[in-house]
Amino acid sequence: MSVCAYCKREKETAKGCIRMQLEMNGERFERIKVGENSDYYEGEPSGSRCLDCNAQVSYYHHPGCSYETCPLCGVSRASCTCERSTNGSI
Repeated sequence: MSVCAYCKREKETAKGCIRMQLEMNGERFERIKVGENSDYYEGEPSGSRCLDCNAQVSYYHHPGCSYETCPLCGVSRASCTCERSTNGSI
């Protein structure tokens, strides 16, 4: 079992994370939900879950998920440099 460090809920049973925003370079950005436009799971049916963090479509990925999309550059947050280059935090 794995507990999310941010929402403190069990990833296997929670629908998703409750953390709605990222803060980078002093600005807040809305996170992209599972299944939304530009998300890896865009267009997946309701009830589908992320293979990495187990978040359900229409809910937020758990931070650290390799499938979460960066709201700034549009690539996987695991490989983007936005957070590191802006010295931001989640």
